[in-house]
Amino acid sequence: MTPARAAILLEALRDGETMTGAAERAGISRRTAYRYTERDAEFGEQVKEALETGRRTRARRRGKHTRLRTAGYRLVPMSEAAQQP
Repeated sequence: MTPARAAILLEALRDGETMTGAAERAGISRRTAYRYTERDAEFGEQVKEALETGRRTRARRRGKHTRLRTAGYRLVPMSEAAQQP
């Protein structure tokens, strides 16, 4: 993989693309992208970071938070729920 294709792949992943979409944008197959990720540990770390950034990017686009938050609900037995108005 050329440095230019690697840069395109990483940028696409940061933009929220899946590995398949990012590989298509870079002009390589998904399998080739995974193969280079497995062979080159440094590139693998860059891909991992780019995927995480992309996940946060997709969450922001959907207007959702990236961390789980509790909704403030309290579970009560059905017998108690029936007694409350």
